[in-house]
Amino acid sequence: MSARTFQLFSRNSSAVLIVFLIVTLPAYAQLFPKARPDNVIKPKNIHGVVQDLRGSPLPGARVYLKDMKSRVVRTLEADQTGEYKVFALSPTVDYELYAEFKGKASEKKYVSAFLNREDNVLNFQLDVEVTEAKSPEASAPGIGFKRFELSDQPGSLEIPSV
Repeated sequence: MSARTFQLFSRNSSAVLIVFLIVTLPAYAQLFPKARPDNVIKPKNIHGVVQDLRGSPLPGARVYLKDMKSRVVRTLEADQTGEYKVFALSPTVDYELYAEFKGKASEKKYVSAFLNREDNVLNFQLDVEVTEAKSPEASAPGIGFKRFELSDQPGSLEIPSV
């Protein structure tokens, strides 16, 4: 092989090698992608509101959260606005939830481990009647106060009729 043939071959092979790399590197990147950092399994959060059929919040309602793997039941209580919250649950477990207030229970709702959703909102509506307080001292729904007056005369007790 002469020196001239070697120089011609080395120039052409360099150009061919550069073209080959330009074409194959993007194809390699598509065939073998890097794992993205946002593919990390995140813990589940479940929250929502417990309401009556008219949409009024039910403070003090209980929400039962059952871990379907270990069968452990966690009890949550709704705050004054009827909201309940639970954070940092295991993402690999199925959960069953239902709400209860004054002996009435809602339908059961489920959160699946197959749902790759970090934030889960489950609202409950219960068929209960919430009475508003008539007394100016009490402003919490569901609580009623009655006032009884005693007369100053001994032996006489007046109780207003209901």
